[in-house]
Amino acid sequence: MAPSTPRPSGVASAPSAARAGAPLVGIDAGGTKLHFRVLDPRSGEQRDAVLPSGDWTAFDPAEKAAVVAAHVAELTQVAPLAIGIGAHGSDSDDECDELRAAMQAAMPGVRVRVVNDAFLLPVAGSARSAAGVVVGTGSIAVASAADGSSLYAGGWGWLLGDHSSAWGIVRDAVVALAARMDHGADVASDPLFAALCGAAGVRTLREIADLMERGPAPMWAQWAPLVFDAANAESDAANAAISKGADSLTELVAALIDRGGVVDEVVAGGGVITRQPLLERALAARLDAALGLEVKVFRGDAVEGAIALARALVD
Repeated sequence: MAPSTPRPSGVASAPSAARAGAPLVGIDAGGTKLHFRVLDPRSGEQRDAVLPSGDWTAFDPAEKAAVVAAHVAELTQVAPLAIGIGAHGSDSDDECDELRAAMQAAMPGVRVRVVNDAFLLPVAGSARSAAGVVVGTGSIAVASAADGSSLYAGGWGWLLGDHSSAWGIVRDAVVALAARMDHGADVASDPLFAALCGAAGVRTLREIADLMERGPAPMWAQWAPLVFDAANAESDAANAAISKGADSLTELVAALIDRGGVVDEVVAGGGVITRQPLLERALAARLDAALGLEVKVFRGDAVEGAIALARALVD
């Protein structure tokens, strides 16, 4: 992140006497759940609540603010001193500003900072200017420019991109199998082929492809662990997909830097990369070779970044 981005700095000093009992609130607002963290800045005590987000991406800013404000009121009993939010679906500075304004209208007098949820990773996981790379169901890279504006790369979904993500790694592995079959290779000898046939309940690669075309992407994205298992069993197609994914993520970070992103290191997180050391090692090697950057894999809760945002508003 850019130098102006708030950093975790331990427990904030006590606020003014007028608001001494007010907590800080951090919110990781994802597509399926809202992760709240309520922090007492005096004692450092914190408590978490994870609640369903409903149809978050379909809500307008006022609806999102109403949902969040209602939950915060139940969790805190008193108006918080500040709220930091990492919001899925707020994909530009303007959209983040719209949600911030709606939150401040719903909770007058409360300081609010809103960023895209991908930015919670570098805020929580780095003391330097860092790019955030999320590799979960989908994948995206973010960074800040020197002027503090937000930069995004990737996140185009299962059809167009999201390499290394759950659906990206499965798609690219099947593409690799298909390319080998087109060149006359016996794909039945590849450990990935048998694993995918078993998971899909079919016997041929074309049946796998047909199922992927007709079925919802989240369904076949669940096969992602099979790709990494097959890579460990020396599957050429699986290893090709992992290599392609690591290359593509590195290219996203390079694109951010080319556009003015201030990046001294990379913080990666998300369910795929935190569970798959093969991908972590591949990405680390590519980033070092191509950009001279180190990668940290953040295995904590992204809501830590949201609390850091709230803390920075009162420090």
